[in-house]
Amino acid sequence: GSGQLGNGTTTQSYELIDALEMEIPNSLETTAAAKDLFATYAVAEDDVWAVGKDGLVMHFNGTTWLTITVPTDQWLTGVWADSPTNVFICGYFGTLLHYDGTNWTPIDTGTSEHLRYLDGVHNGDV
Repeated sequence: GSGQLGNGTTTQSYELIDALEMEIPNSLETTAAAKDLFATYAVAEDDVWAVGKDGLVMHFNGTTWLTITVPTDQWLTGVWADSPTNVFICGYFGTLLHYDGTNWTPIDTGTSEHLRYLDGVHNGDV
């Protein structure tokens, strides 16, 4: 298949894998932050990411939703991962972050456009 990284107006295409088909844990609906979320992505039933307003990132570890600190306060609108040590998040003003399992690192996208979604393949290409 194919995937895209884009801002709603222009896009770049990327090869895409089939997403895992699973329900986002119901416990997310009961968190105070749930109303501020824009996107979710599940790597596994115990590795689910959610992103939203003002740099909000949440991670489900199979038991609990945790709020994760990231180096931005921009609205985050897309998330993709292929493992617990390879997570990408995009958002407003060209925001793109990568998580290596230990640290979140900003990636220079060369744009100030709002990035609204992203997809990738399991070899790390996003």
